[in-house]
Amino acid sequence: MAGTQETQRTQIDTQRSQYEVEDMSHLNARLVSRNPLYPNIDLPKGITTYNVGRKPKINEIVMPHDWKRISGQHCVLNYEEHAAKDDLILGIADPDPIIWVDDLSQSGTYINGRRVGEGHQILRVGEEICFGKPSQHDPAENHSYTFCKIGRPTDHPLLRRYAVQSMLSSGTFGVVYRVLDKETSNWAALKVIITEQDLHDPRALEREVTIHGNLDHEHIIKLHTHHEEPGRLFLVMELAEYGDLQEYLKSNGPLSEARTRHIAWQVYQAVAFTHSMRVTHRDLKPENILITSLDPFLVKIADFGLAKAVDGQTFLKTFCGTQK
Repeated sequence: MAGTQETQRTQIDTQRSQYEVEDMSHLNARLVSRNPLYPNIDLPKGITTYNVGRKPKINEIVMPHDWKRISGQHCVLNYEEHAAKDDLILGIADPDPIIWVDDLSQSGTYINGRRVGEGHQILRVGEEICFGKPSQHDPAENHSYTFCKIGRPTDHPLLRRYAVQSMLSSGTFGVVYRVLDKETSNWAALKVIITEQDLHDPRALEREVTIHGNLDHEHIIKLHTHHEEPGRLFLVMELAEYGDLQEYLKSNGPLSEARTRHIAWQVYQAVAFTHSMRVTHRDLKPENILITSLDPFLVKIADFGLAKAVDGQTFLKTFCGTQK
């Protein structure tokens, strides 16, 4: 009996372990620490209710005794796995779990910066949970984690390393997912393109992979890796946390003159670099300008599907893109 309890109990160490590619089939989910001072929290299978606090005898997730913002019994996490659904884009079936959070503490439990309060609140995949109110003065008192699903075991060469967390966008050509790199604990974007559709030019896809992979600049979205299989092309890219410039303008209205100049300068630097590499983008528009930071306001160009490596005879002489 004691052995079973020890198996179910997750003791939080004071040293952060390496987030390596590993067999996580024994886990329901993982809370990935947003504070480099602390390790991740694993939610093992076999139970679905996890008491969180500093008292070892009554909690499955035991916090260190010196974490003063954490109560003896701080909160309760109830893991709930929705019925698996077929994902026709990825070609896999993957459940989308949630966690019901009940706060029992005085210092509070927060989801995306908002206190849970009375009753229970839902924590969804990709959202942040914080045990105790974050301190602005002492990083050691910030106990924030991102809820990440594990996903079922897969032989897919990309999904062994990248855990799909949520859909970012979808369109005629495919879907973009937010994924977690299990080797580095960094977020990335997984672009899945349906190549079997007649709308796609195979040469354009090949150009995007070849040209994009050779461009390394601070204002160009990085292409980390890619994988091709019948009917699908997978591109793992740098994640732009704040979407594209077109959606930003729709939500926030016109830009100030100063901000417009700042964005134009960054785009100019990226375009000047691509031209120095004898590459022209040929489809530069607000939806292909992605925002990676709001303060300072930083942008990067993406989507090299129409890009072309050129010579002196053809450089910038062909009209491309959409006429509007």
